[in-house]
Amino acid sequence: MKKILNDIKTKTFERVYLLTGDEPYLISFLSEKLKEALAGQDTMNVLEMTAETVDPEEARSFTDTMPFFADRRVVLVNEANVFQTASDAYASWIKSLPETANVIFTESAADKRSALYKAVASNGYVAELNHPTEREKRDFVLKKISKAGLKIRKSAFESFTAALPEDYASIANETEKLIDYALDKGEIGAEDVEACVVPKIEERVFQMIDEASRQNMSGALNLYYDLIRIQEPVPRIMANLVKKITQIQNAESLSWEKIGASEAAKLIGVPDFVYPRLVRCAASYGKARLDELLDCVLDLETRFKSGRLSDRVALELMIFKLSEKTDREMTNGR
Repeated sequence: MKKILNDIKTKTFERVYLLTGDEPYLISFLSEKLKEALAGQDTMNVLEMTAETVDPEEARSFTDTMPFFADRRVVLVNEANVFQTASDAYASWIKSLPETANVIFTESAADKRSALYKAVASNGYVAELNHPTEREKRDFVLKKISKAGLKIRKSAFESFTAALPEDYASIANETEKLIDYALDKGEIGAEDVEACVVPKIEERVFQMIDEASRQNMSGALNLYYDLIRIQEPVPRIMANLVKKITQIQNAESLSWEKIGASEAAKLIGVPDFVYPRLVRCAASYGKARLDELLDCVLDLETRFKSGRLSDRVALELMIFKLSEKTDREMTNGR
């Protein structure tokens, strides 16, 4: 992505670009940016082709023709499936492009073994545009908020990014919604995030376990009933709960090792900012209790999968067990 943006900035373009990957938002954004940089408002020297209209001979004829009162001719081939079914004609065309032509391919799934892919890689640039990493997601959100002239409190930022989906389009939509909601305030707070963002199931399950770790069964059950009301499948809630308990137990074990929080988070497979929350939750239970709880939830999950318990009964027993006071806690008046 940076390479393409730099090409646009310096006006030094590759002869051909392939934009591929699972991020349609970025693919569309960069193809439009490239088209604008290469052709501006010119329409006479631009040819756009799709799966229904793509034709290698027409494309070759177009690029072999000298530009009409312009520096170049531009061809856009959008999701035409040419990297899966392309004949050698496409690869031959790309290898013989004149200096007055540029081609932009957008293809979400491109076969790297195809002759066309190899021709593009050898004669131009392939950009693999996939879902953002956690750091890229956070940087993207901060840039948008800053561009809108707003600030965001740290607690609000953490809860907001934890609730975001994985794709750029949804991240952009949710960020713009939050900006619109808080635009007149100058600063985004936790109450703004709570008012306009629906947390992901992973975050809601984490909140549910957090309530249970403080023996707040009613709070945990309320979060569970919220998930039921929005028709979240019970097996999915259960799977997330088991996964989160496993992560909490792993965090408890790693907290005793001589490694940094960032490395520990990487080993568990969570963003850096989530690791301290896992450790705090683990401290509420303690090692022995966590071992017992993990055995319990795994047993209940197995009983559900084998048909000995319904999904709701198994999940509600898990929540009850997670919220249950131990004999020691009852003796201490917790």
